[in-house]
Amino acid sequence: MNTRKMKTIPMNLCLLLSAGILLCMVTGAQALTIGLELQGSTIVTGQTFDVDVMVDGVPSDPFYDDLTGTFMPDGILGFGFDVISDLGITLNDAVVNTQDFWDDSALFPDTDVAGSADPDSPVSGDGIRLATLTFLAESAGDFSLGILSDLTNMNQGLFIASEDTPYDMDTDMDIHVSLASVPEPSTGFLLGTAILGLAAMGRRNRGR
Repeated sequence: MNTRKMKTIPMNLCLLLSAGILLCMVTGAQALTIGLELQGSTIVTGQTFDVDVMVDGVPSDPFYDDLTGTFMPDGILGFGFDVISDLGITLNDAVVNTQDFWDDSALFPDTDVAGSADPDSPVSGDGIRLATLTFLAESAGDFSLGILSDLTNMNQGLFIASEDTPYDMDTDMDIHVSLASVPEPSTGFLLGTAILGLAAMGRRNRGR
């Protein structure tokens, strides 16, 4: 009975319904995003600052795996990327978030930062921190820094369990580095210096 009713629906209405269902599916899914987040608000020369590599919108629904013929958990299986920056700031350190991932950076000499998750428990959801990058601000001014992934390198990109190909991780951010101010002498220091100077003058006067 339902089949006959469906057949009587005009073709253009069927297309509209299909488009509506597809639109709901597309708008209901959150897009995966990769970004950089600066820790703190002020950067001055001669000091280090940290930048977190973050991911949002990682799918979590189980998916059907054709190879195993079973439903598998979705999420991040691994990642790999290189770090770039303008002259005036240099990368001091890169620390993978070992609460969620294994640090594989030492395994891949051609990749600056790499990590992997437990294949049975891929990481999904929002606010996922892949790694923290520590930079040294050597010069004052406006600079750019970022990460990039060479997808021709099989160790680079963001690997999602349900996807056949990795995501491109290319993203950057602009920062401003202020010139470190020279600390002014404190009042106590100036007063102490003045007293020592007067004492020295008194000794010279007594010696005449």
